[in-house]
Amino acid sequence: MARHRAKAPAEPADAIPPELAADIIKQYKDRHCQTWPDEPLPALDGRTAREAARIAKLRPRLVDLLKDMENHEARAERPDHPAYDFG
Repeated sequence: MARHRAKAPAEPADAIPPELAADIIKQYKDRHCQTWPDEPLPALDGRTAREAARIAKLRPRLVDLLKDMENHEARAERPDHPAYDFG
C-alpha cells in the first residue's frame, strides 16, 4: 500500500499546459459572455437578458441570474483557474 501511495500519477504526454488551458477557457467565457445576453433563457420566461432588463417584472430575476454567475465563478476559483471578471 505504501508503495502505491508514494507514486504520483504520471501526467499524460499530451496534457495541455496550464497557461494554455487558462487562455482557452478565458476565450470561451469571453465569447459566451458576448453572446448570452441575446439568447432566450428559460429562467427569464424565454426572453433574452437584454429584453429582461427592460421589463420591470423580469429585472430581479436577471439580477439574481447575474449574481449566481458571479458567485459560481468565485467558488470555482483556484490558483490555476482564476475567476472570470464580469466587469
